[in-house]
Amino acid sequence: HSPHRRRSEASFRQFPVPQLPMRFFLALAGIVLGSALLACFLSASPSVEAGTARRMDISSMVSRADLVIEGRVLSVQVSQAQNGVIESEYLIRVDRTLYGEDLALRVVRMPGGVLPDGRGMILAGMPQLLRGEDVILFLSRSNPNGLRMPIGLAQGKFGVSRDLQGNRFLVRDQNGLELVGNAGQKPVQAAPLAIRAYADALAEIQAAVVVRRVKDAQEQAGAGR
Repeated sequence: HSPHRRRSEASFRQFPVPQLPMRFFLALAGIVLGSALLACFLSASPSVEAGTARRMDISSMVSRADLVIEGRVLSVQVSQAQNGVIESEYLIRVDRTLYGEDLALRVVRMPGGVLPDGRGMILAGMPQLLRGEDVILFLSRSNPNGLRMPIGLAQGKFGVSRDLQGNRFLVRDQNGLELVGNAGQKPVQAAPLAIRAYADALAEIQAAVVVRRVKDAQEQAGAGR
């Protein structure tokens, strides 16, 4: 962490699946079941369809992100703005800022969510963030209303979990997400879950950030001429 950071803020390419113990896959069955139930719930609504995004690897997401952070979701609050848009506000304790301004706490607002009275707005392909969940997020710049979007929809969020030996790994829930490769290609349904070894993914993110910072420096130097 930066010693000068402020303490608050107002406001796949496909990779080989890491070798994990069989007990992990039994535990993962619970995640799969939960995802299946959520998919059934969403499919009951005629207004919910698959969200479509360009297929991105980690390097592509870093190159487009305004902010890349790792941290824990401390709270989730859903509200309806004056313009009628339902949004979710996440308070995140930042454990590591991989790209962007380094802050200990961040308030991240995204469109969508379900209000206490049951009314809601569900955006197909958007990731779910849960209270107490450890995550790595690739986020867009805030729009004029203060809302951010995950880069590539569900591609822009990894959940950080541990196996029974304490080894960290990343899980990405891609239910309701369709991916497009090159222009003109038809969307393809993404695999429901994508799993990455934590250390490998983190190293790839950090390498992509180095490239991004060099590009940023070159652009700033060009703008100053």
